[in-house]
Amino acid sequence: EALGHIGASALVWDQAQKRVLLTVHTVTNELSFFGNHADGNPDLPTKARARVAKEVSAPFAESLTLVPKLFDVDVHYVPPHTREGQPVPAHLHYDIMYLFLATQTLGTGSARWFEPHEVLSTQPDRQMQRLLTKLSSLG
Repeated sequence: EALGHIGASALVWDQAQKRVLLTVHTVTNELSFFGNHADGNPDLPTKARARVAKEVSAPFAESLTLVPKLFDVDVHYVPPHTREGQPVPAHLHYDIMYLFLATQTLGTGSARWFEPHEVLSTQPDRQMQRLLTKLSSLG
């Protein structure tokens, strides 16, 4: 049994560096960036982009520009929960975050554009707070 998972995640920032694209997390039902278990795939940026493709659209994901350096690394505890009717034990997520710049400002489904300050005031998640604060310092 695995003690944790490596995650490949995407933080999507608009070209003007004013807004971030967020979605609703499937487990917590809270605003979230786009994340995916790496599942042994060493190409983490491609895995992160694939999550954006799945939740927004493939053409949108392909139009994103990857910022060449690693944006963030976070290790956080995931409590036990049920996923697709199956129990998932408590474990750690080793989250590798990549920053992508969007030339398009579309968002579909549960994905929406937010200015960081809109989310910071209502988001209790420590990782999200840190990432949005980091983004705000860039724009």
